Amino acid sequence: FDERTALLTPEGGAFTYRQLLREVDRIAAFLNHHGFGQGDRLAAVLPGGPEAALAFLAVAACCTYAPLNPGSAPAELESLLGALRPRALLAGADPGSPGRRSAEALGIPILEVGSLDPAGLLPLRWAGPPPGPGPADRPGWAGPEEIALLLPTSGTTSAPKLVPFLQRNLAAAAHHGRTALALGPEDRCLCFLPLFHLAGLGTCVLSTWASGGSLVALPAFDPAAFYGW
Repeated sequence: FDERTALLTPEGGAFTYRQLLREVDRIAAFLNHHGFGQGDRLAAVLPGGPEAALAFLAVAACCTYAPLNPGSAPAELESLLGALRPRALLAGADPGSPGRRSAEALGIPILEVGSLDPAGLLPLRWAGPPPGPGPADRPGWAGPEEIALLLPTSGTTSAPKLVPFLQRNLAAAAHHGRTALALGPEDRCLCFLPLFHLAGLGTCVLSTWASGGSLVALPAFDPAAFYGW
C-alpha cells in the first residue's frame, strides 16, 4: 500500500501510507529521544482531524496513548489527568487550548501539536523545557502485549475507570471492523466521530487503514459542510 493515499484533509491535502509510516517512525524516535517508550502514558486533549488521527497512530505504536475529551470542563480534565498520571500531555499549540491549564496545575509537561504541513509532517514542540533527553528505558515499537490505548469510561455509575487496550486488542478491532464493513483499498471513510472514543479510533481510523483504504478525518461534524465534503 506504500503509494496509496492513506490520509486526506478537508482542505485537500493527501498523504500516502509511505508518508504515514515515515511520520510514525519519526515521532517514535522523537519520543524515545526525550525518554518516552513502551509503557509510558501520554495523554492527549486534541480536537478531531488528521492531526489527532496521526498522533494516535504514532504514540500508540511506541507508548500508551490516553485521549481525553477536549470539551470536558477544566476540573474534569484535571481530575482525569490526576488519575491517569501521564508523563506528558499532547495539546494544541494555542496557549488557551483545552487541557493545558490542567496539565500546568499538575506539573505535567506539555507537548504542543501543530497543524499537519503540506509534506505530511506533524509539528511537535515542548511548551517549556523538554523532559530528558532520554533515551527511553524501552524504546522502539511496542509488542502485542503492551498497552497501546487507555480510555476512561463515561463514569455513569461512579468515577470513570481506566480501560486498557493491548496492541493485539487494537489489531483485532481493526480486523473485525474492516471485515464487518467489507472495507478494501478502494474505499474511503469520512470520519467525523470523536477521536477520544474507541468508535472513532477503531472503527474509523484503524479499520480504514487496515484495509488499505483512505481516511478523511474531520475536526467535527458540520451539517452545513457535510454534503460538500
